[in-house]
Amino acid sequence: MCLAIVGKILSINNDDAMVIIMGIKTTVNIILIEDLHIGDEVLIHAGFAIEKISEEKADFIKHQLKALIMDDKDG
Repeated sequence: MCLAIVGKILSINNDDAMVIIMGIKTTVNIILIEDLHIGDEVLIHAGFAIEKISEEKADFIKHQLKALIMDDKDG
């Protein structure tokens, strides 16, 4: 099973971007997406930003992931 996670672009340096994912900063490759800007939300898989998404979609995905994590802690 593959999972993409949501990250917000904090800075851009050539083909890489610093993103924040659930409070953790990391660097991802952004070569697959054109026209990214600081503040954009992206889906990330295997160290690559694979899709730019709306803030609303990002919020929905983050909410669902947090719900799964909390549900797993209860089980």
